[in-house]
Amino acid sequence: MKLSILFFSAEFRADDPRSYDLVLEASRFADAHGFHAVWLPERHFHAFGGIYPNPAIIAGVIASQTRHLRIRAGSVVLPLHHPVRVAEDWAMVDRLSGGRVDLSFSKGWNKSEFVFRGDVAGYDDDRMFADIATVRSLWSGCEESFPTAGGEARELSIYPRPQGSSLSFWVSTFNEGLYVRSAREGGSVLTGLLLQSPAQLKAKIESFREVAVPGAQMTLMLHAFAGADDRQALEVVGAPFRAYLENSMTLWKQQEPRLDLSEAARQKVLDFAFARYLKESTLIGGMGMVEERL
Repeated sequence: MKLSILFFSAEFRADDPRSYDLVLEASRFADAHGFHAVWLPERHFHAFGGIYPNPAIIAGVIASQTRHLRIRAGSVVLPLHHPVRVAEDWAMVDRLSGGRVDLSFSKGWNKSEFVFRGDVAGYDDDRMFADIATVRSLWSGCEESFPTAGGEARELSIYPRPQGSSLSFWVSTFNEGLYVRSAREGGSVLTGLLLQSPAQLKAKIESFREVAVPGAQMTLMLHAFAGADDRQALEVVGAPFRAYLENSMTLWKQQEPRLDLSEAARQKVLDFAFARYLKESTLIGGMGMVEERL
């Protein structure tokens, strides 16, 4: 098992000049203390994660301040970008980092984000995997054909070349079908316990392992904090974690009208979510509990 860090901030003050200090300091610490990777998200137009609209930019900064840590997009929302742009941006980061880049891709879900591209209504699994294949082909140095002005096709390759010729990739999903397809395509999976229970996740992992190629990885995102004991851990992170969940609800409400609740109902949902996460879906607690779950 390999331990990494992932950032998805629920707080953002536009006037704070130190907004990125935590991710940079934590990345330097992780690099110096044997962590495997840092994962950087992509989110737009909302305080929940919106501090990271372009993970390649912060990844480039981290690349210049670390030496060993893998630097991973978690995730590139692929429908929002031309695959050439993805390949070029991250090839630069790969060069800056000495070949430490890996990418996880997602289809996205927040309708507001799709203002970047107007042709995403039919962006299905087949199209996502076709775009992933294009990014990987460009990454390996191959030329790909793309239409230019007037519809003329041009064979193009990217510069700079990444340091590594083979791109390891993940698919970010909760969907069992995508677990299996990513495995069959030679990829890994980045997932969490937001929309699935540990028992459901276990079954999906078994399906993934049945078809995964050697070296494929299942990466699980978990909120984590290890305290002296359970009580002390909750005293430190209980209120911030509840605020994090509350902020996430305002984002999910944009897609799910049923979350437009009265104050009393909203607090009841938060109570349920907070209790459920602490019981089975986090590594928040005393060191003994954390070690047991690991």
